[in-house]
Amino acid sequence: MPSSYLKRQTPITKRMAEDMLVRNLAVRTIDTYTYHVDRFARHFGKLPEDLGPEQIREFQLWLIQVNNASWSQFNQAVCSLRFLYTVTIPRPWSVAMIPFGKRPTGRESSAVNNSLLTLDSQLSSLDAQPTSTRSGCS
Repeated sequence: MPSSYLKRQTPITKRMAEDMLVRNLAVRTIDTYTYHVDRFARHFGKLPEDLGPEQIREFQLWLIQVNNASWSQFNQAVCSLRFLYTVTIPRPWSVAMIPFGKRPTGRESSAVNNSLLTLDSQLSSLDAQPTSTRSGCS
């Protein structure tokens, strides 16, 4: 059975899948990332190359507030958009400004589970990590 990313053959998702294949990423990762990029583009009815930081922010808010995305779904979407805008269609704006969700702890409500890291905490966590693990994405 063919992978689902093969069914999402827009020029950008095809290119993104190829970029991931040459980096030897797992087929499941390719499926997941192309799914989230396709979902992002469909949400706005535009091509990813025509979208930018403000649309990414709106999409993240939609994932949390309307879609009630889990922490892992939210971060998969973040990783896919970071890969897209870093590797496949590099952009002059900083991809590091696309925030990850905070890992849920204990018995927090779903709204708190999906809270975003502040820019300050992102920067401090990046400063504390070795360079090779900074992206947080596969």
